[in-house]
Amino acid sequence: ESLKKHSVFKQIPDLIRHDKGISSPVWPAAEYLKKMAALIPEEVGKVLLEAPQTDNQRAVGDLAELACAVPVTNAVEWTHGVIEWIKKQDFLSFGLPRTLGSLISNLAQRGHASTGVALAAALLDPAAHFDAWEYEQILSKNIPDLVAASPEGTLSLLCDLLDRTIALSSERSRPYDFSFIWRPAIEDHGQSLNLGLRDILVVYVRDTAEQIGRNSLMPALTLIEFFEKRGASWQIFSRIALHLLRVLPTTTAGMVAERLL
Repeated sequence: ESLKKHSVFKQIPDLIRHDKGISSPVWPAAEYLKKMAALIPEEVGKVLLEAPQTDNQRAVGDLAELACAVPVTNAVEWTHGVIEWIKKQDFLSFGLPRTLGSLISNLAQRGHASTGVALAAALLDPAAHFDAWEYEQILSKNIPDLVAASPEGTLSLLCDLLDRTIALSSERSRPYDFSFIWRPAIEDHGQSLNLGLRDILVVYVRDTAEQIGRNSLMPALTLIEFFEKRGASWQIFSRIALHLLRVLPTTTAGMVAERLL
């Protein structure tokens, strides 16, 4: 009998608000559905798409785990809905961001990097309210899967996140970000001020760009010009372009001379 005919799977308990804060009750059907997803993923996929919207963040994490186990078409459709849900949240409870990070990897590995990038853009928005440690965990564990599937799209995403982070943390006019003060060198340097998310994103933008260049996922010149164009937004991007010019093995003397003259 089709699972979706059973209304019990649509009965997700509501978030509980009390004097000491809020609680996300356990969704009793979740563990059963996770087991069934290994046996009848198509049926569980239908249940996933018919699950009601909920403010119970524990249950949203359960649904994200189900999305990783059902047919990818179901996962993509559910992800579009959860992206809009994320944008409406004042905070994400501990653990949920990493569960959604796993879904980013899952989508990238199953050929839907564009949906993974869209999910990452919503989840990693610098205005998001969740633990900085979890933020960096997603960058280190899940973004590499996006890079492998969509190098340029992922690099654009990371640059957009850095751009927005600088804009939110500074009242200065573009492109003057004063990064020569808070980030004296693009490479790791003892004098960097380590100003939270801004510095974390500089590191991941830099390392991702180097990885893309060294693995020939984009031509060196294209990569450098990508950052030079971004330099009109904030100076840090022009500085990253010069860094890549120095460290990438495929850059030429002509490319260097052209930028020094």
